[in-house]
Amino acid sequence: MKEKYDFEIVVVSAGNILRDTMEYLNGDRKRVAQLPLRLGGNGGLVMRQCTNDYKIAPLRKYLQKVRNGHTIRLWIGISLDEMERMKASNVKYIEHYYPLVISQIRIDQIVNWFKINGIKEPGKSACLICPFHSDQYWRRFKKEFPNEFEKACQFDDHIRDYPKLRRKAYISKHLKPLRDIDFSYSPSLFPEMIEECDGLCGL
Repeated sequence: MKEKYDFEIVVVSAGNILRDTMEYLNGDRKRVAQLPLRLGGNGGLVMRQCTNDYKIAPLRKYLQKVRNGHTIRLWIGISLDEMERMKASNVKYIEHYYPLVISQIRIDQIVNWFKINGIKEPGKSACLICPFHSDQYWRRFKKEFPNEFEKACQFDDHIRDYPKLRRKAYISKHLKPLRDIDFSYSPSLFPEMIEECDGLCGL
């Protein structure tokens, strides 16, 4: 990749949140970053820690190691039709940069580029067990990746009596077991990304 494009791809990680959460539920670890689970009754969200612990923190740890005192320009792939997700950096050494918004590139243009170049359209980058997934996402995922969907269903089954929560916990906003939901059509490609508040998931 570096020889072809003259840049290096580095993958940073803080672990696997699905595996880590299951270990927590089984009593094999004392703490895990909290997911924004849906609570039975009013469907309220549990306070979220996962984006920070599994995405922001490991990325910033790496950037601190390599920036050598310089300010980092962090490119974020939010498209023009998602521009409400744009956020300013909350640390001085990182400057957020939104090239797709600046170039006025929309999601449909990106999808069309993949079609023109004969490349399979990639899915959005987000956790398998994210409670912000839309019905459209789950319907498509269930059809195209049944084994992975079953993993999400098994996880959803295990979180119902999540420790320290007074109400039942769910992945879906329908407050039903994921495997029992008849997902309806949603007109937006990634509607859950508008609800996602940090502007950093789905990258």
